[in-house]
Amino acid sequence: MKVVYDNLTDNIKLNPQVLGLIKYASRVKHASILGAGNGLSLLALIIAGVRDIRLYDSKMQDVSQFRKICEEADINFAFICADAPQEIENTELLLIDTISEANYNYSELSFHYSKVSRYMLVTKTYTHAHDHQNNIQFPEGVTPAGLIHGINNFIVNYPNWHILEHLYWEPGLTILFNRKDPEDHGR
Repeated sequence: MKVVYDNLTDNIKLNPQVLGLIKYASRVKHASILGAGNGLSLLALIIAGVRDIRLYDSKMQDVSQFRKICEEADINFAFICADAPQEIENTELLLIDTISEANYNYSELSFHYSKVSRYMLVTKTYTHAHDHQNNIQFPEGVTPAGLIHGINNFIVNYPNWHILEHLYWEPGLTILFNRKDPEDHGR
């Protein structure tokens, strides 16, 4: 596990949103990630003590080093390679680290929310709050927008979900909370 801690420590300055991810992940036993990224989010879930981790990505990834770390830490880990959107397992926390664009983000949130019991976290919500990620092809008639527009549309249409916290430092992280029980404030 020392390698995991060292790797996380070395890279956290590049992506300080990991601290927010660790904070919320430490409250759950099962977490899922959409989008493999560079593996830093997966390391954060391991550090947080999540017991079941699912990683979904549309491209095959070499996860052998993560699989080994998870085996050593007695974590049930699985990597699922499938085109998005795909069905995910029931989970307590879903981290969305895919295409940073409002329409795409809204479709992911609305497609997966019923499988998530507690938190949905969206990455890059500072970097792409009001403008979309470059190099995305849009169908005719679709107006691209920043992530915050997709999140706002989602919480308007799904009133059980609320913005619990928004981390305003680069690259940004927004935490949505499924408040089924009005006495549970997500903290």
